[in-house]
Amino acid sequence: DLTHLNIKASIMCMASKVQSFISENKEESSVEPAESLDKLCSWTDELMPSIKKLRQAIQCLMKTAKLTYSIVSLKESTKCLPLSQKVRHRRDIVFSQSLTSLVTGLMTRLWCRNPDSMFIHMLRTLGVLCHFEGLLSCYGDEMGALEDMVVGIDDLRRVLFWLEPSSASCNPQPRIEGSRLFLRVFIPAPPSVIALLPADCHNGYRFTVSSVFFNIGINEQATLAEK
Repeated sequence: DLTHLNIKASIMCMASKVQSFISENKEESSVEPAESLDKLCSWTDELMPSIKKLRQAIQCLMKTAKLTYSIVSLKESTKCLPLSQKVRHRRDIVFSQSLTSLVTGLMTRLWCRNPDSMFIHMLRTLGVLCHFEGLLSCYGDEMGALEDMVVGIDDLRRVLFWLEPSSASCNPQPRIEGSRLFLRVFIPAPPSVIALLPADCHNGYRFTVSSVFFNIGINEQATLAEK
């Protein structure tokens, strides 16, 4: 409760000071640049204590949240721990396979085909659309594989992709940084592809990937999947 009050008080104090600063600027529109700069510096000095107080309150709130999560994790039943571990391990395996397939497709598109200015323009403005196709049935044992595929592709939303220049022409290797909660994948691109990007993107560019999954299962003879 005290942390919540500190955050609320800091935000209210900052909002009131910003509003007063805006009203003063409207009233004194003909002030010289030197005087306006001095007022801006003084306004920043007045606002800094509230910003520091807000940061301290947020850090305290984060520590409390981490401690609460740790306590809840310790209270978890020991009977559920093996199941949770198996589910996490299975999810990591499926995610690694879907991410490997996606990175392989991107590397093939960039290195094994001629540079396409339209593709680079779409990559820079809209991102990349990656579709996965499956031949799984909703019957029998394949239902579990279908569910794994859906979760594995959905987890790709937690990955950030970066396009970076590469000097290696024989064996380019992508780089991966981060953890399972936040991954960054750096895709190397040949100089011919980097040349199609704007000058401010030659050192690296972040792009988005939208993944979709199409499944073509058994319809007329679905009972065969159970045998």
